[in-house]
Amino acid sequence: MINLPNHWFGTSPVNCVGPVRRNVTLLQSIIVKLLESLATMDIRTIPILLFSLIVVVAGCATNHATNHDVAIKIEKSPNDFKILKGEFDGSLALIHGNPKNATIHVTDGSYSCEGTSNTGTFSTDFIKNKVTHLFNFVCDGGATGQVILKITMYGNGNTHGAGIGTLSDGSKIKVFVGDMAGTLGW
Repeated sequence: MINLPNHWFGTSPVNCVGPVRRNVTLLQSIIVKLLESLATMDIRTIPILLFSLIVVVAGCATNHATNHDVAIKIEKSPNDFKILKGEFDGSLALIHGNPKNATIHVTDGSYSCEGTSNTGTFSTDFIKNKVTHLFNFVCDGGATGQVILKITMYGNGNTHGAGIGTLSDGSKIKVFVGDMAGTLGW
């Protein structure tokens, strides 16, 4: 039996949180099995264990898969607009769930909108994940519409996205997903 040093994993291994935390134990057992296979020269299991290790580590590296900041501008005219902030809730990595479904909830404290999508399409090049959604929006006052949104998440958890759409009252919608620390250039 091989014992791995605890400092390899720390208290929050590879920054895994939430549903991925259980994968840390899986990651540890895969590493142990890989090392044991190497020690006994059981060459048949090495490729399977390496693939499993890559999948688990990729999932941990993309641990910020849900609940991203969202800012929306709803504009009827250049002088008549609302800025709403809220949250995107949806998977941006296959290991965190089905990226097909997502929701957006935004408000300015007095006016709110909610978007739902079950049309998410996922792609990856193993450096970044991309998800594209067509959201159906419903806002206070009964305005409805659709927004197309494309979100990219990098292996370090950084997420950026943008989308556009129109409401039934003629308002244009612009959506930004990601870190809202800077000034938004609407």
